[in-house]
Amino acid sequence: MASGRSAAKPTLLACLVIALWSLAQLSALVRGLLPEGAPGARTLPWNMFSTPRAVQIDVRAEGRRADGVWVEIPLDRYFHFTRGATGQRLYMSSRILTTPGHREERRRFALWLAERMAAEGTPVIEVRLIRESTSLATHEVKRRVLGRFETGDADGPGGGAGG
Repeated sequence: MASGRSAAKPTLLACLVIALWSLAQLSALVRGLLPEGAPGARTLPWNMFSTPRAVQIDVRAEGRRADGVWVEIPLDRYFHFTRGATGQRLYMSSRILTTPGHREERRRFALWLAERMAAEGTPVIEVRLIRESTSLATHEVKRRVLGRFETGDADGPGGGAGG
């Protein structure tokens, strides 16, 4: 015997939204499973299905004080984590720091870092941006300098050669 209530039917809009969402997920999965280099191939959007990289990429910055000593610039102090439970920092995913070119943007970034260091009491006259690649299998570290940028004299950024 029926209870007098009829089961609510989903609206056409709800069905359409679910169908589009399912299609988007299926499309992402198919594109992620395509061989590398195939037209339309992409990485999977879900990290749990991705093959872990064999290399850990880190971006570092060092500043040279007026006495010639290089000091580590604490990037972690200036930048927050990206979304999710990860150690990835915002600057590590910046195209400016991870792709070729972008010299002027890197120079401005270096000047900004020098300003932060001067504000903390450690003025630097040059900033060196470095990309470190660490093999997770062998722990071999390769360093590549992304650029060296003069930031001024010992009085602080903008006070000397300028870069």
